[in-house]
Amino acid sequence: MRNSKKVLLPTSYSLLTKLKVGDFIKISGKIFAARDQTLKRIFASGRKFPKLKILYFCGPLERQGRIVSAGPTTTSRMEWAFEELIKMGTKFFIGKGGISPEAAKTIRGRAVYLEAPGGCGALLASKIKRSRIVAFPELQAQALVEMEVEDFPVVVAVVKEVACGNESENKKIEGHALGRKNFSPCL
Repeated sequence: MRNSKKVLLPTSYSLLTKLKVGDFIKISGKIFAARDQTLKRIFASGRKFPKLKILYFCGPLERQGRIVSAGPTTTSRMEWAFEELIKMGTKFFIGKGGISPEAAKTIRGRAVYLEAPGGCGALLASKIKRSRIVAFPELQAQALVEMEVEDFPVVVAVVKEVACGNESENKKIEGHALGRKNFSPCL
């Protein structure tokens, strides 16, 4: 069983860039949740937004004032936005599933892709201590949401410098959700 590393934000941003593919980490601090409709609105609005340093592709489900489910959205659906988000200051993407080699190339050297475990929406919601809608409340679950998380489990999928040690491993990583890596050491 592998141990997970704890990362406290914002002081540990530099640590995140030193991680290796397959490292399990638990993030504590501020992240933002958005989905495709949110991103389209952000780009079309021309408004200035807080630096979305860590962007979680998720449409959290809220009931009676608290988030009850916060499972990740398939990241490949958001690849179209990577370039613009990186230009806006996003350094870390959290989602689920593999990304295309083209998307990995866009990220590599400029950002980090972290995978959250799919099918664990209630567990991930339990890691959210506070949340607030920052923009586009009319989008409901697709509003831009700021979340304060504690021990939020993710695994490194694409790192800042290289995806991993050699080219054959890179193809496997970029093509499919880290081979459905077992998240149990991280949870």
